[in-house]
Amino acid sequence: MAVLVWLSWFFFTSASVNVGGGQASFTFWNLLGIDFDKPESIATGGSHGLFSFLGLIAIALPIVAPFLRLAWAKFLSAASLAACVSGFIAISVNEHRAFSELSKAGVPSPFSWSFLAAVVFASTVVLGLGALKTDRSR
Repeated sequence: MAVLVWLSWFFFTSASVNVGGGQASFTFWNLLGIDFDKPESIATGGSHGLFSFLGLIAIALPIVAPFLRLAWAKFLSAASLAACVSGFIAISVNEHRAFSELSKAGVPSPFSWSFLAAVVFASTVVLGLGALKTDRSR
């Protein structure tokens, strides 16, 4: 499941923005770096800061967790879920703030989520639920 999280995070199209002459598609990773208030960040793919770096660490923790011999290591699988949920919230707030004026004017928002964004979310949920499993071998 961790591999699916990585694939969906970096390679699946999670959203698109209608930019005049066509649509620009973005992965979840790209969306984390875009500031919709600055149109040039849409064109350049944005810049990834501390929030994105913490997201990378969070999606790497489920891969590391099985190698740690600590009782609480299984809960590291939930880190990707926390990063995904906080990322969705941050992206939604950023998008809403940038395009709210258009919706007030009666123009539909140029931003739209892809159905593949559900794969990002679902894969992190399944991986996060793995933290709740009890280990019967101990």
